[in-house]
Amino acid sequence: MSVIIKNTAIYHPKHRIGNEELINEFKKYGKDIDHFLEAIGRKNRYMDPTGTETSVTMAIQATIALLDKEKLRGEDIDIIVFSSGTPEYTIPANAMFVHRAIGGKAHCTVYDMNANCVGMVVAMEQVIRSMQGNRKMKRAIIVGSERMAQYSKKTDEVNRGVYGDGACAVLLESIDDETRGFIDSFYHTDTSVADQLLFPAKGLSEAIKGERLLEEHFIFMVPGYQALRLAPQTKELMEEMLIRNGITKKDVRRYFISQVSVKGGTLFSQLLEEDVDKFVYIGDEFGYTGTSSPLFALNHAFENNLLNKGDAFILWSVGAGQTSCGTLFRL
Repeated sequence: MSVIIKNTAIYHPKHRIGNEELINEFKKYGKDIDHFLEAIGRKNRYMDPTGTETSVTMAIQATIALLDKEKLRGEDIDIIVFSSGTPEYTIPANAMFVHRAIGGKAHCTVYDMNANCVGMVVAMEQVIRSMQGNRKMKRAIIVGSERMAQYSKKTDEVNRGVYGDGACAVLLESIDDETRGFIDSFYHTDTSVADQLLFPAKGLSEAIKGERLLEEHFIFMVPGYQALRLAPQTKELMEEMLIRNGITKKDVRRYFISQVSVKGGTLFSQLLEEDVDKFVYIGDEFGYTGTSSPLFALNHAFENNLLNKGDAFILWSVGAGQTSCGTLFRL
């Protein structure tokens, strides 16, 4: 028995914000962000200016779109996991609202998982391991959703320039063909920088006291924060994972990694001595969607036939703290 990624679907607000709009806004704050946006590979991002969208509403829309694609109903799903670093609720689990919206069955495993920007990759790996040990679990939906920019200060060019609102839903399915699907995974964690990226900035216990200005609780990031500092270790772990599974880098058709910056693909292509075109980048159009960012790239690959049946591919991302996870699949 194996577990495959059967399909994906995305959702984002309709309002598209181009670089020019942001550049002009930040000029009012006395900041020139043109070169910054060019360096990280941003052109557009989608955001909800009305404040009506939440991480839950976007997750529901992505999940409904996925079920429609596969002609499935909520009662066909055995596991629903919601992943986000910006959940709308801490009680109850946000996945409960997804379950209710799609008419999920009573005998369904439903919960949230938060590993920040690596959350969906971690959730998929953990759920697949669970499905492999329980043949009653046939289908699972992992949905990741973020609204990071709304928790950033208006004058914060880094966060507001990087992030975009969006959600991605992934359908995992158990099959009998062991030549396809999930193959292996790895993790690497270095908590020496656990206090360098925080939200709420002073912790939830301080945020609910209401004794500080609201913006003091927004996302805190140390200047010069290195999102890809685990790249060298990741390179070693990727190569080790391929070797122990008898797969060469030549056999890997695509890499779907964190979309935090266009530099990620360039960095990893150099470290792995791979063609940079193998690293799918869509952050220029959607911005950085946090937990779902590598899956936005995978969705793009599915929609544009960048993968064929039998192709090997790797998903990888990194979350604040920092912790990273990589997974190896065969389509």
